[in-house]
Amino acid sequence: MQLVVCGSEGEVRGYAPLISEGSRQGMLLNNDEEHLRELSAKKQNLLLELKNYQENQKFSNTDKLTARSDILSAGVGVIPAQTQLQTSLIANYSGTSAPHVELSLSTTNETIIKCVLIFAEGIFDGECFVQHYKIPESNVKVAIVPPKDIPVDLHVKAFIGYPNSKNFHVFELTRQLPRFSMYHLLTKESTDYKNLLPSGHIHFKLNERISRIIIWLNQTFLLEEEFEAPIPSNTDDFEIKFVFLRKLEECDSEDEAESELKNYLGIHFKMTYTGDVNLYSDSIEVAGDFIQSLADFLGLDDLRSVVDFPNELIKLQEYLLAAEELQLTRQRLSAEMADHSGIVRTFVVRAEDSRLLSDIKSVRKWYSQLFEINRGMISNYKIRCHNHENLMNTLKNVNQIIQKLARLRVGKTKSNIITDSRTAIKDNNIPQLLKVMKYGDPVQ
Repeated sequence: MQLVVCGSEGEVRGYAPLISEGSRQGMLLNNDEEHLRELSAKKQNLLLELKNYQENQKFSNTDKLTARSDILSAGVGVIPAQTQLQTSLIANYSGTSAPHVELSLSTTNETIIKCVLIFAEGIFDGECFVQHYKIPESNVKVAIVPPKDIPVDLHVKAFIGYPNSKNFHVFELTRQLPRFSMYHLLTKESTDYKNLLPSGHIHFKLNERISRIIIWLNQTFLLEEEFEAPIPSNTDDFEIKFVFLRKLEECDSEDEAESELKNYLGIHFKMTYTGDVNLYSDSIEVAGDFIQSLADFLGLDDLRSVVDFPNELIKLQEYLLAAEELQLTRQRLSAEMADHSGIVRTFVVRAEDSRLLSDIKSVRKWYSQLFEINRGMISNYKIRCHNHENLMNTLKNVNQIIQKLARLRVGKTKSNIITDSRTAIKDNNIPQLLKVMKYGDPVQ
């Protein structure tokens, strides 16, 4: 507790409490006890660690066969020095579980994994995953479902020992989850998607070798086997297809997921030896992430593209027409509100005149009509609020589509699309807006 005193002349003084000698000694005693408890805890930990080292040393001086049998019966934490923790990552969409990335952990020398801890930002609740196994095994699997297409570092800790061990060794390692890990590569032998082509199409040109594109694919996609760069040729084209596994999470049943898997193609990428690229996708978000990641890897400062996403352009036109209708409704409601305001002023004046003339009957009539007008204005105000909310949501949807289409370009072209689109919307020029969205240039 402290005392603050304000004088009549504005002087402010503070007074600290007087600590007696006994209180000061008590505080020092508490600090000493705290330090003593900390030292005692450290001592116990060091003694326990020393005891483990001594027990492990007993088995290191015997032959291997005898040591192994003694270790299994004694339950100590000794494991062979060459014990390894091996990991693998694969995209799994088969079975009864939802599509996910499967992290497999396995150990050597007949050891088992007692517990697994995984630290990853943005994947698990609390950014940490802990799994204790009732029946420890030498090979365990962990299902990981990345919510977004972003690279994530997986920091893994595994407790490894023998089945009867009471103490375990902690193995630590870090694996990076590629950005596009929730995609399944289709092989040339697959026939489910042979004649399936997504509705969205993007065309652009790259002054890069196909081998550079393959390096990027190996780094950003989760592949069971890496692509090998082809031998340079003037006739070979490159083509690859991926299924978007996250789309299957929206399905309610296995049959629906299987049907969706056969009718939904995430990405179809084709590149000629001359650098012409055709990218097909049903998802404009997936296509945007794909192009932005490729541009970052290649260090592109500017990328122009011709875009054709019929569904998105239809939505854009519908939102613009809806916004125009909402604007007209807003203007009509505003005009009605102005008319009602004039009527209210007239009724108030007439009611006041009647009151001054002691004409109570007329006062009641004018105030009754004023009440009806006021109730109508309140109803119109609620309609205006609802109309304004719908208009804001519609304009928000328009802006989101523009941003998505802009992400299909890079650099100055991307910025110009946003500027030209806003100008076209301001001028209410829908044909010009559609040209900007498709070609990136209003005069194309």
